[in-house]
Amino acid sequence: GSQTYEGSRNWQENEPIHKFSRNLLEEPPKEQKQNVCKVIVKSSNGVKERRFDVSTATISDLYAFASSVTDQQRPFRLATQYPRRIIECEDTNKDLLLSEAGIQPGKERFMLEWGNN
Repeated sequence: GSQTYEGSRNWQENEPIHKFSRNLLEEPPKEQKQNVCKVIVKSSNGVKERRFDVSTATISDLYAFASSVTDQQRPFRLATQYPRRIIECEDTNKDLLLSEAGIQPGKERFMLEWGNN
């Protein structure tokens, strides 16, 4: 089952780490094939996948999904393995479309990399 943390309803206000806590963007319709990327995120909790329309979804949407994969409450960034790329979510790029960030239709696999905090 899913774990709930005490006070998890107001964690956005209290914890800047959880700035990605937001409603997950709806997946594109199953019949949609154009501009769709299946994003796979791997963490210590396992693997989750979700479909994104790279022409409408943003880096913030990607990070909201990634933060739903883990129960760790510390900063992270997303990295691909081959070729290695880091996709960070900062104020300067959080509204960037996934297609603008170089995420192409198809399949993209990310790992969570933890900060030192």
